[in-house]
Amino acid sequence: MTNLAVEIAGIRLKNPTILASGVMGLSKASVGDMIDHGAGGCVIKSISKEPRQGHKAPNMHPVEGGFLNAVGYSNPGYEAAKQEFADLNDLGAPIWASITGQNVDDYSFLAENFLSDEFAGVEVVLSCPHTPGFGTMAGQNTPEFVEEVTKRVKAKTKIPVFIKLSPNSDRLGEVAKAGEAGGADGIVAVNTMGPGMYIDIKQRASVLNF
Repeated sequence: MTNLAVEIAGIRLKNPTILASGVMGLSKASVGDMIDHGAGGCVIKSISKEPRQGHKAPNMHPVEGGFLNAVGYSNPGYEAAKQEFADLNDLGAPIWASITGQNVDDYSFLAENFLSDEFAGVEVVLSCPHTPGFGTMAGQNTPEFVEEVTKRVKAKTKIPVFIKLSPNSDRLGEVAKAGEAGGADGIVAVNTMGPGMYIDIKQRASVLNF
């Protein structure tokens, strides 16, 4: 049988298929299910300091070639997530945390108070295109912000740090270099493209509720 094992920043995976952060990573059980179905590793749903309802449904819509989405970082907050994602070592594959915030202090707080060494690594999301106060709508895709956040998170955790970038930056290479300068162990390329909109011409309104 072909050996598909790979190593990323010192993290060993049985194959290079990693569940991306999203609605399938809301619980330990759902992550475990993905591993049982062959994922080499998983990234949990992005976690914020406070609980977030996110954008109301519908927040996904199929289009030619894929989906539009506007989830809005719905998550239970770091305290509930810390309990939900305890005891990860029995899952049998590496699990990445995913954290998001509105400012540098939020990311530093989550790195210190949410991350445990049971996570194989952490994805630092700086690139959501459709959530006010977060990601590209908060100017988090600049080299200056990326380097500062990376330094602050690295100072609070010993697990590998991966910076998730937006494809919409006109300085993507420069932004990625800023993450490297801040000490990032890897780059997640890339988050959702956007913004985008799908109009229901009968309702005369956007299909997505955001």
